[in-house]
Amino acid sequence: MTLIESAKANGIDPSAYLKCLLKNIPQLPTFCESGRSRSLFAMEL
Repeated sequence: MTLIESAKANGIDPSAYLKCLLKNIPQLPTFCESGRSRSLFAMEL
């Protein structure tokens, strides 16, 4: 399943979802920086 299909299946606007991902991915910690990672699902669209 693609990101677009996944967004549609979950009732999320695919364009807003991609914008959110592209905006927030650089701010997410890597596994090397932190023992825990933030969930992408916690982000507001």
